[in-house]
Parts: sequence; C-alpha cells; structure tokens
Amino acid sequence: DDLFNINAGIVKLFGVTTLDVVR
Repeated sequence: DDLFNINAGIVKLFGVTTLDVVR
C-alpha cells in the first residue's frame, strides 16, 4: 500500500523502520 510505503520512508529517516519489523 502507498500509505505504508510513505510511512516506512518517514520512519527510515529516524533510523529504524518499524514496518520492516512487522513485515
């Protein structure tokens, strides 16, 4: 989903992608 991709990109700016952990 685009929303998830956008959120993942934002979280990556902080360093760690929480969505990646969930996936």
